[in-house]
Amino acid sequence: MYPFAVILGTSFKSEKDIIVHGYSIFPKNFSETAYRMVLHNPKILLHSYGVTAVTTIAGALIGMWVTTAYAFVISRKDYPYRSFLAFLIFFTMLFHGGWFLLIF
Repeated sequence: MYPFAVILGTSFKSEKDIIVHGYSIFPKNFSETAYRMVLHNPKILLHSYGVTAVTTIAGALIGMWVTTAYAFVISRKDYPYRSFLAFLIFFTMLFHGGWFLLIF
């Protein structure tokens, strides 16, 4: 519930207050400009939802295609680099990508 409360509280702040004071549940200076902008021009919100939907669908389809193609390649016993590619998948499952950032 806390993240939802922070989003709701921050939605009643101006952009300047967010930059100066950060995110919070209770706004220091109450402002409904974000709601006025969305209600005045709802195409902005609809366009944002459209971009989100297209990005999600395209990302899922591309991800499924790449995963399927990779799985097909490593399933072929006659492919010479099968062991190496299977090792790469196994290795990335063992070590999360975030650990790489901690090293450097």
